Amino acid sequence: QQGGSISQSMALRAGTYQIRFAAARRENSGGSQTISVRMDGVEIVQYVIADPHISQLTTPSFAIAASGNHILSFVGLSGAANSAFIDDVSLLMH
Repeated sequence: QQGGSISQSMALRAGTYQIRFAAARRENSGGSQTISVRMDGVEIVQYVIADPHISQLTTPSFAIAASGNHILSFVGLSGAANSAFIDDVSLLMH
């Protein structure tokens, strides 16, 4: 829901990454949910989650400039009771 978020801190090496995850909207919510995928507070991409069936999503590639601790976040941007479910998150290094 709007303002809702989930974050995870992780130790990463410098390099190029993508994030792969599964997402679906709540079936009886009646509306879609826009989520922002962020690394260290910087948006990588936004997705509109409109399907109540699970979709597999992969972000565009992004760079981590320095090795160390970094924070991955998923942030809900849509209002009211529009919810998205996130599962099976993977970090892919290239």
